[in-house]
Amino acid sequence: MDLGLDDIEPVLFRLPEIIKDIRDGLPIYIPEGEKDVLALVQHGLSATCNPMGSKKWRDSYSKTLHGADAIVIADKDRVGREHAHLVASKLYGIAKSVRVIELPDTNGKPVKDAADYFAAGGDADGLTALTDNAPEWMPELLIQFKSPLELKNFKPPPGHVLVGDCHIVKGGVAVEGGPPGVGKSRGVVALAVAGATGNDWFGLTVHRKFKTMIVQTENGEFRLAKEFQELDCEALEDFVRVCTPPPYGLCFKREDFRKQLADAIGEFNPDIVGFDPWNAAAREQDSKEYLDTFDALKSVLPLGDDAPALVIVAHTRKPKTDERASGRALLNLLAGSYVLGSVPHTVFVMQPASDDVNDNQVVWTCCKNNDGELGNRSAWERRNGLFVPVDLFDWDAFDHPPKEKRGLKPEMLREFLMRGKEYDKGQIVKIIMDETGRGKSVAYDLVDEAKRGVLRYHKLTKAYELI
Repeated sequence: MDLGLDDIEPVLFRLPEIIKDIRDGLPIYIPEGEKDVLALVQHGLSATCNPMGSKKWRDSYSKTLHGADAIVIADKDRVGREHAHLVASKLYGIAKSVRVIELPDTNGKPVKDAADYFAAGGDADGLTALTDNAPEWMPELLIQFKSPLELKNFKPPPGHVLVGDCHIVKGGVAVEGGPPGVGKSRGVVALAVAGATGNDWFGLTVHRKFKTMIVQTENGEFRLAKEFQELDCEALEDFVRVCTPPPYGLCFKREDFRKQLADAIGEFNPDIVGFDPWNAAAREQDSKEYLDTFDALKSVLPLGDDAPALVIVAHTRKPKTDERASGRALLNLLAGSYVLGSVPHTVFVMQPASDDVNDNQVVWTCCKNNDGELGNRSAWERRNGLFVPVDLFDWDAFDHPPKEKRGLKPEMLREFLMRGKEYDKGQIVKIIMDETGRGKSVAYDLVDEAKRGVLRYHKLTKAYELI
C-alpha cells in the first residue's frame, strides 16, 4: 500500500476502513502522530490517531471506535504518556478493550514511537506479539473507601518504610529545613550513606538498604570531590548518584529537562530522590508556585510501587532577635508558603548549636511526622564528611541563648533614668539589664557614671531623681 501524508483524513485517518476493520475484529492501533499511523498502515496494520496531536481527544473520536480492540501506543516521554492515558481513559467503556504499550528499543537503536520502531527494523509480527502480552488498561482509582476492619488490618508492603517510625517512606514527601551553611546538604548525603550501609541516620533506624539520587544545584565537582574523599565511595557506588549543578538550574518548565531527569531517575530506579535546594525550583514564595513546584517534582518520578520517597532541602527564615524555636514550633521557621510545611508527611529542621563560627555542632529535630512518633531531638557534630553524635550537649545554653547586647546611647540612658526616677538604684539597674542584655556590674557602672550628670541622690527619699 503506497500512501503519503496527503492521503491522511483531516479528522480520523482512513475513517471508512477503520469502521470496517472494527467489524472484521482487527485491532486498531492509536499512536500519537500521523507519521506513526502511516508507518503502521504501510506494514499492514489498522491505525488511526488524534488529529489534535497530544492536546485533546474529542468524544466523537471515541464513538467512532465503539466496539474496537484499541491499542494505544505511547510515545516514550512525559507528554506521550499523558496523551496515552488521556486516550485510554476516553475509550474505556466504549471500546471493546483498551491496552497501552510502549515500543522497545530495536536492533540497538532508540525507539520513541511507531515510526522509529519500523525505521529501526521492527516488524508487524513483533508488534503483534507485544500487543498480545499487554494487559488490559484499567482506569486509575481516584477515590476509594475502606471499612474500619479493612483499615485496622492494613499492612504496608515489605520495604515501604525506609527510615525511622515512618519518618521516610516510599512515595512519601519529607522536608529537611535549616539556615544556610548549617549542613543540610551534608544531611542528605548522610541519608544516602545510611541507605547504602544500613547504618542509622541521625539516630533513626534504617530498615533496609536503599538507593538514593540527589538532584542538587549548590555544590560543584570540586566541593563534591572534597566531601566524597572522606567517604567509603566503593561501598556507595551502587547505591548513590549525585548530579553536578545543571547549567540552567532546575528548569522544570522545559520539557527536555523533565525528560532527561525522568529518564535518569527511571534508569537508576532510586528509593529516595533528594532535591537540594527547594528555592532552586520554586522561585516565588507563594502557595501557587509551591504547589506547582511539587507537581513538577512529582512529574519526573515513577508512580505506583516504584514511586520513591521525595526529600526536599529547604531554607528556614532568619529568626527574630532572641528567638529560639523548638519542637513543633520549628515548622513556622520554614521559609515561604505554608505549603512547604503542610504537604510533606515529615519535616526535619537542623539548627546551629550556637552563633560561634568555629562550633560544628548542630541540633536535629523532627517537628512533624504524620504517620509515627516525632522522636527526641538530638545534637550532632559535623565531622569526617558526615555527623557524629554529641554525648554531652549543653541543652540549657541552647534553649536560653544570651540576649543580644545592644548599644546604649546617652539619650537612651537618660530615658531609662527618667522612667526609673521613682525607683531606687537597683530598679534602674534591672531596667537596663532587661532591655539591653547588659550584665549587672556593667549596668551599675552605667548608672554611677550617668548619675553625676543627670541624677542626684535625694537624702530624704533615699532615691535618685533627675536634675
